[in-house]
Amino acid sequence: MSILRRLGGALRDISTQKRLNESVALLKDVKVYNAHGDSISTGGWRTRILNTLEGDTSFVSTSGNMGTGQNNVPFTLKKGIYYIATHVPFYQTNNAQHRLYNVTTSSQVVLGTSIYSYSSESNDINSESHTIVDINGPNEYRIEVKTEAGGRTGTSFYTDASSLSVYSTVRIFKLK
Repeated sequence: MSILRRLGGALRDISTQKRLNESVALLKDVKVYNAHGDSISTGGWRTRILNTLEGDTSFVSTSGNMGTGQNNVPFTLKKGIYYIATHVPFYQTNNAQHRLYNVTTSSQVVLGTSIYSYSSESNDINSESHTIVDINGPNEYRIEVKTEAGGRTGTSFYTDASSLSVYSTVRIFKLK
């Protein structure tokens, strides 16, 4: 059994004291300055946009147009073991939650934290998830959200006209 711990900036298996491969990719929903997060309708699970890919892209790919303002949704991971951390902001949604969904197997991978963002107040609340997946071949994933009162996936709090608005993020660490 592996016991993972961050030591001196590196992720190590402290049961064997081996440094693990730390290839990291980051997927984000990036919008132009002063753009709010996308509106969400109530009801079933709704798919989130991930339009920016940064970092090591050798193990992750996308199937659509990437870049600020684009609307790419799914991403595909190659065979391997990954630690995946997700972050989705909600604004004026009442009860809300997100999940990481495996499109290839039509299954939920992990639920994000349940949150409550008052529909009558101006506050963002973040839902997060953390999981490790071991996949035997290419698998396609997406982030989905569900809310009680509609709302948006975040507002834009900006400092100047040169800033971009960043909403949902997925951090993927390739462990093996």
